[in-house]
Amino acid sequence: LSVSSKATGFVALIVLLTKVFESSGQSWGVILAIVAGATMTLGNLVALQQTNPVRLLAYSSISQAGFIIAPLAVSGITGNYQDGIFASVTYLIIYAFMNIGAFLSVHLFTNFTKSDNFYEWGGIAKHSPLAAVLTTVFFFSLAGIPPLGGWFAKFVVFRSLLSTGEIIGISLAIVGAINAVIALVYYARISKVIWMDELKNPEEEKLFEFQSPLKVVGALTVLITFVAGIFPGIFSYLGEVSSIFFGKKGSAIDGLAHPIKSSVPDFICLTITSGLVNRPTPTIGLEVSFLIPVTSSNCAASSLKRDGPEQSSHAP
Repeated sequence: LSVSSKATGFVALIVLLTKVFESSGQSWGVILAIVAGATMTLGNLVALQQTNPVRLLAYSSISQAGFIIAPLAVSGITGNYQDGIFASVTYLIIYAFMNIGAFLSVHLFTNFTKSDNFYEWGGIAKHSPLAAVLTTVFFFSLAGIPPLGGWFAKFVVFRSLLSTGEIIGISLAIVGAINAVIALVYYARISKVIWMDELKNPEEEKLFEFQSPLKVVGALTVLITFVAGIFPGIFSYLGEVSSIFFGKKGSAIDGLAHPIKSSVPDFICLTITSGLVNRPTPTIGLEVSFLIPVTSSNCAASSLKRDGPEQSSHAP
């Protein structure tokens, strides 16, 4: 319910802002940017105080909502809706699977310990190492730790904010970076309790119930979490398709071959590509190249080198 309602709400918000109030982007963009920064910060600060894991994830979701709407807010100011929608939808898709896995872990551990305080989960990894590993993966992915899916979700958001060059985008990126560190504190705290704290009642033998249907859900969500981090091109194309439907026509199609590269700042030429265009067979690939110092001509040369040998003619 938490994931589906949030996804539906954000899709409705994207359609409303980019279709109905497209011409008023300068106005609602500033308001949305303030809301994004406030939700990131307030959600994290409240989540930091929680001992109930359900409430912790609830307030964490408020903070994650700030990351989702931040690119959309900046796109309203710049008018580049395609880039903002791409970042927001990509983040939303990856976040949905991470959040499902996190709530699954909370459900399992709460039923096992009969406690709503995650400090009572001490040493639970000794009862079920598999569930402990899954929990650590999901919470660290929510924190944005590579190579899990959360790092790519945050990468596209920060890229979208910084590539605009707008002071509001840069300010939101700074606020987001600070909040990402705050979130890591309470996500890592749960993992520390599970793995490093002592068992509350070591003499009591309890059976950890991990039903087969829940194992399937856990395996599916953890697989997608890893795939999103290791092969991000798959999810970048899902975000690109959304930007084609919701964003302005033309810009999304022009950037389809290399969706991440569009509007990257000149000081970093970071390319993540998927070979679905101008290739004989669909292939998925990851190419990351840093050119420091980098100029626009160097980025163009890098693109030529990637796509094929440069065709040049020399005068006699």
